[in-house]
Amino acid sequence: MDISIDGKITNIWSEVGRKAKNLVIVPHGDETYPCISFCDILCGYIRRTVKTIRAKEIEKYFKNVVGIDFVKADFVGESDDLVPRYPYSLNPENFYPHPTIFIESSEILSEKEDKSTRKAIIEDSELFKLCLSYAEETNGCVTFFDISKHQKILRSGDIIICLNDKSFSRMNKIKELNRIIDFKVLNLDDAYDLLLSN
Repeated sequence: MDISIDGKITNIWSEVGRKAKNLVIVPHGDETYPCISFCDILCGYIRRTVKTIRAKEIEKYFKNVVGIDFVKADFVGESDDLVPRYPYSLNPENFYPHPTIFIESSEILSEKEDKSTRKAIIEDSELFKLCLSYAEETNGCVTFFDISKHQKILRSGDIIICLNDKSFSRMNKIKELNRIIDFKVLNLDDAYDLLLSN
């Protein structure tokens, strides 16, 4: 189930924020945590199988058809609650679990490919899969580094993996500016050493 969490705050997000004791937003969570992956599969199954997507129908379907009677469903639906009501961004990066593995991917590959193509190439790589495994083992997450959003959320134990020498030099400057925070800046060789030893 694809839900964008990069936009403005909606009434639903306000409600989640009020009710949640601990709110964690995990980029690539469906690839990192089996529970989130299972929820995505389950939501896709419900969307294709249950004719009327309302709480009672979902609960009834799981009780009578699947034989599971402990399902509790809430219905959001096509509601005004999904429309942004506030001019503020959700700033999902403030809710990332740590350690966060950042991939510094600026200025890599060919400039002929657009940003989404470059990102897709990295997401299909062996390195990215190793990062997801590391995040699962450490209860962290993986995301692409965005200096305007992520420098302020760096924590001790975080890792920035640089994909070329220019990025490595740039991220070491960020490390110099944030000396109190004990995060790692790694080149590709050191990243592979760390990820494969885990």
